[in-house]
Amino acid sequence: MAKKKEPAKRGETLGGMYRAASTGLVVAAPAIQTFLPGQPGGARIGTDIITDIKDAYLRDGWKLAGGVVVHVADNLLGQKVFNHNSALGRGSVTAWLGEAAAVVPAAAAGFASGNGAGAVADFTEAKTGYRPGLGGAQGSFGLANNTKFYLGAKFGLGLVRKLSNVRVFQSVAKPLKRGLGAMGGAL
Repeated sequence: MAKKKEPAKRGETLGGMYRAASTGLVVAAPAIQTFLPGQPGGARIGTDIITDIKDAYLRDGWKLAGGVVVHVADNLLGQKVFNHNSALGRGSVTAWLGEAAAVVPAAAAGFASGNGAGAVADFTEAKTGYRPGLGGAQGSFGLANNTKFYLGAKFGLGLVRKLSNVRVFQSVAKPLKRGLGAMGGAL
């Protein structure tokens, strides 16, 4: 008799790891900017680095707090309304494409410029609206174009996921869901 497969525990999925890493990156962004001040190969090493990190958090504290609030609200709304976190965990194409709207442009800009600090700033801004200052510069907070693009893609594709269960669209969605399921994914 075959053993029954146990479901993955919360946080053990690729989606759980991604969510944890992205939240950690958002919260650590000012410290990362202190180590990587914006120039390729310009990482800082010194005894005053702890003071610089404290200064970065104090200088941008309210802006970072605003970004964290946006991130938390985004996660709550995404999960409560669109089941986004659950969809990431089960390998939903629409959920991962929504997250790619933040990751891909930031990674591409970072690779093109060789600027890791800029990539972190782009990713954090897309996810939260908070852009950490580079090399001691003031950070900013607001709904930038990349933030709007990310939120639009995430929630727009979440709507597609929701609509795929509406009776009118099930005839189109069912074969697509079967095909994705055969490949180990989901809609």
